[in-house]
This record gives sequence, structure tokens and C-alpha cells, in this order.
Amino acid sequence: MADPRDTIRVIRALHELGLEVTLDDFGTGYSSMAYLKRFALDRLKIDATFIHGTPDDKDDVAIVQAIIALARQFRLRVTAEGVETTAQRAFLQAHRCDAIQGFLISAPLPGQDIAALLSPVTA
Repeated sequence: MADPRDTIRVIRALHELGLEVTLDDFGTGYSSMAYLKRFALDRLKIDATFIHGTPDDKDDVAIVQAIIALARQFRLRVTAEGVETTAQRAFLQAHRCDAIQGFLISAPLPGQDIAALLSPVTA
């Protein structure tokens, strides 16, 4: 991100390969709203620090709602990371978050175990 022209070139090359680009940990650290304007992103991932307080902490709720609304204005999909409770999932569904990740779905798994998690259950 230090060289925006190079970053734009890399993102274009990734898109040409059919890959999507996600801005991770949005709302913290080096993630910047300027990136939304400057780079051709496909998705924002809301940092887990904001998800942990939902739906009870009014400040976290306001931040998550604002990030989702901002993403919609830029036609970006949204993933919430760090989802651990059904209440968090319900809140995110009600606010049209596109995807979730976190311990509510599964703990981190070795690569060979992912296929079993994603395959349909057969009787």
C-alpha cells in the first residue's frame, strides 16, 4: 500500500486472473477509507473487535452498521470476522451482512479437514 500505483497494478492483475480483492480488518490499523476510493476492491471484512460487542454494545452496533452502509455505497460485499454467537449472527443477518466467519461456524481447521466441513451430510 506504500506505492498506490503499484497496488492498483497488482489489483488489476489479480482481477484479470479472476480473483477478488478483500480489504481485511476494516476499521483498524492501516485500513483506510481512502482505499475504498483508490482501489478496485470487491469486499470489506469487518474487524472482529467490532463484532464482539454486537448486538449489546451501542458503539459497536453503530460502527458495524456504518461499515455495512459504507460498503453498500461502494458496491462492496461485506464479511464479518470473529462471529461467535447466534445473537451476533442474527444481528448481522438483519443488517444484510453478506458472510460471516468465526468460531460459531468452525474453529480453524487443517486443510484436509475443510472438505469434510463443506461437503453435504449424507445419510
